[in-house]
Amino acid sequence: MKTLIRLHQFLLVLAILSGCYAPDLRDCTVTCGGATECASGQVCGADGFCAAPGVAGTCGAGGVDASVDAGQTVMVRVMVMGNGQVDIPGAGTCGMTGPPDCVMQVPKNAHVVATAVTHDTNKPFDKWNSITCAGQDESCEFTAVLSVTTIVAKFK
Repeated sequence: MKTLIRLHQFLLVLAILSGCYAPDLRDCTVTCGGATECASGQVCGADGFCAAPGVAGTCGAGGVDASVDAGQTVMVRVMVMGNGQVDIPGAGTCGMTGPPDCVMQVPKNAHVVATAVTHDTNKPFDKWNSITCAGQDESCEFTAVLSVTTIVAKFK
């Protein structure tokens, strides 16, 4: 019986050390040097912390911490019309290098800068077709407070 218990203990330790066991970790609580060092569903941000893709890169900037509200995020729906893309640092890219309609997660109350990038100089960025970014140039700035925010970039 003792041998069986020791075998189970050994297998548990082996599973933990081999990375098969990944408890739910809060964003911004574990430092990392590469993608393989984070739990499932997390990536290693440029700031050296494991976090969800929409939060990655903001942990060390004071944007998010491991406090009780650290997990609060809002969705930003990005739609691209034409030959271009929209980049949101720390959240992702939508358009030519990805799908033309996508959803990104950003920390709640974060200052977001969405940048429209033209891929065809003959068909440059035209305008933002959404209330959130109306009247702004290629860089749309807003604070992510709504549960879902939609931005639409139109290229000529």
